[in-house]
Order: sequence, then C-alpha cells, then structure tokens
Amino acid sequence: MSYELQTYTLIDGWVNCCSVDGEPELFDSERDAVEALRDHIECMTDADMDFDFADYRIVKNEAS
Repeated sequence: MSYELQTYTLIDGWVNCCSVDGEPELFDSERDAVEALRDHIECMTDADMDFDFADYRIVKNEAS
C-alpha cells in the first residue's frame, strides 16, 4: 500500500501534487507523505506564498 499527497484544483479536482522525473510520486507510508507535505508548506512559507491546509490531503493509493 502506498500513499499520495494531493491538492485540490478547480479544473481537475483532487490530483497528486508530487512528482519525480515527471512521474507521480507515491510514498511508502502515511508518515512519509506527511513529511513531504510539511516540507512543501515550509517552502511556501519561506517564499511568502499563501496556502490553505484544506487544499491538501493524503490518501491511500489503492492501485499500488
């Protein structure tokens, strides 16, 4: 079982927002996905970008 970090977009709804070499990134554990979200939020905060926690979620990837 793997997990993905998703963000909400007006056009596509919930989509995987992490990628590696153009491929969607999947995380081995929920903890790893949470860590990636924390890193992402930290980068946005450092760049003085606005964000809303409600625009992000971590879900199990049933396909993996």
